[in-house]
Amino acid sequence: MLTGELSAADFLHECWQKQPLLIRQALPGFHSPISPEDLFALACEENVESRLILETGGPQPWELRHGPFLPQALHALPDTHWTLLLQEMNKHLPEAAGLVTRFDFIPHWRVDDIMVSISPCHGSVGPHVDSYDVFLLQVRGRKRWRIAAGDARKQALLPNLELRILKEFTPDREWVLDPGDMLYLPPGVAHHGVALEECETWSVGFRAPSHADMLGAMADLATETLDPDDRYRDPAFGPPAHPAEISPEVLAHVQQQMLALTSSADPASWFGRLVTENRSGLGPEPPTPSVSPAQFRSLFQAAGSLVRDPSARFAYVRRPAGAATLFADGEAYRLDDQGGFAAPLIAERPDLPWSHVEPALDNHSLLDTLTELYNLGCLQLGERS
Repeated sequence: MLTGELSAADFLHECWQKQPLLIRQALPGFHSPISPEDLFALACEENVESRLILETGGPQPWELRHGPFLPQALHALPDTHWTLLLQEMNKHLPEAAGLVTRFDFIPHWRVDDIMVSISPCHGSVGPHVDSYDVFLLQVRGRKRWRIAAGDARKQALLPNLELRILKEFTPDREWVLDPGDMLYLPPGVAHHGVALEECETWSVGFRAPSHADMLGAMADLATETLDPDDRYRDPAFGPPAHPAEISPEVLAHVQQQMLALTSSADPASWFGRLVTENRSGLGPEPPTPSVSPAQFRSLFQAAGSLVRDPSARFAYVRRPAGAATLFADGEAYRLDDQGGFAAPLIAERPDLPWSHVEPALDNHSLLDTLTELYNLGCLQLGERS
């Protein structure tokens, strides 16, 4: 089990967003599906987000370089003290996408991406702190992890660096992870990993929108539905003693108006859009040409199934009377009471068989939604076996 000796329920109760947990042999026998040479090749591609961190060997300590890289630049790296990071490998490697499904004891929409890091001996990204939950799976080689108790998100950073490296780091626990071992870290825990030999680590990170992001998403959706003719109205008041003053009564009135506006914004609509937004720009590729619902239905029947594009993000919210709202890559799709049953099938299954939804495809909300998701590339035709 990925949570070791703890059940999934006990892990969520005792550790999730509370305290670190070391899981020995969480995935015994898990082997990297890609060689370091092929990871180097991916770091040279335009559509792969990659970074190189040089603790030494650059113009200053802890130099950060962004990809895509030239092959000769990577092959000219020193023998030690660097780390190559590749983001969103779950969108590039089927095995990484499959690993995400192993974390189904946490809502899928919370998963952000899988980052793969490769390092020679002494490679590191420095002592730092993350604002999100992360599972660190050792895949190849050994790495020493040191952590410090407490929330370090407000601690001072080294100045004049692109990287957010802690100015002071005093660890109180450490472990050496072998292949198959995994370390869970909640937000705010300072940590520092150093390769003891050539190694590869997969980091499963979880999306945690900031309060600013949440407020912005709520406001964006609210403004879409507001009547532009609705404006501020004064509360009842007499002649002011100080005409330039904004009185406490007016401020209280404004606050009540704003609270009424925000409370009327349906959180199921704006939050679902926010957490499924494809932030990297590395999204599905739409088919050419797009098709009508009737054409899509024929294609779907002939293929026998639909499969999710690994770069698409899905979630859903149940509505009364069997209806649902399906979210895909930051957009919302309403499914009525006849089509709502399909929301979990679309969002949770790797494939959607024709037989599971065929009786309901006379329902326009379902057929139109599936057609649009196909035309966006979020759903693709499966291969009939």
